[in-house]
Amino acid sequence: MNRRNFLKSLSLLPLLSVHFQKSSVFPFQIYILSSFPEEFIPHILKEAFNRGLITEKSFFFSDYHPAKNEISFELYKNGWIESPNNIKISFQQLKQSTIPSFTLIWKNKIIDPRKGKLFSIWKRMKEREERTFWLTIISQGNSSFLSKGKFVKISISGNEIENLPLYSEVRKSYFCSKGKITVIVKKGKVWVEESSCKNKICVKTSPVSYAGERIICAPNRFLLEIKGNSGVDTSIG
Repeated sequence: MNRRNFLKSLSLLPLLSVHFQKSSVFPFQIYILSSFPEEFIPHILKEAFNRGLITEKSFFFSDYHPAKNEISFELYKNGWIESPNNIKISFQQLKQSTIPSFTLIWKNKIIDPRKGKLFSIWKRMKEREERTFWLTIISQGNSSFLSKGKFVKISISGNEIENLPLYSEVRKSYFCSKGKITVIVKKGKVWVEESSCKNKICVKTSPVSYAGERIICAPNRFLLEIKGNSGVDTSIG
């Protein structure tokens, strides 16, 4: 994998939180763009386990996943057990298809997939399909994190701009380094309606509503994150 293709694959993912936060509630995260996550999740998690990034082989699904049975079966075969702690698996349906890829994050640092066995997994994923609508998110946590959000925090270039009540109706545009992003808040959910970025993964991402969920536009260095606490004051920066 050359550097151009590697960076291109990263730009296609709605993440790169390392640019926006010094810490995260989930130190371990994997973002997988594939319609066949059951074929890759066990191998990626095995590599993470071998590297010491995770220490327990237990998982749970935080919500509906169309490949839940297949993923569970493959993880069971590899010695994993289902438990409401440790590794959380969630799913988002993208509004438009995009190129298959994955990114592994440990303590806000992106693990380079060009090294070790991750590279062969990355290559197989590219060969398996050309486009996908599926985003599978894996993170460390437990079921206590699964709570409805109260506010959505907006940050640009690492600077917090404001907090909007999640249970309000708002349509607002923000001017970023690469142009403009328009966000809609309605009925306890938030999503990106328009963006000036090229690939528009942020626009394709489904609405978010649970505390800790995020939508990120890497080219614009834009982050929206659902917050669960109710004592947040609105601040304009």
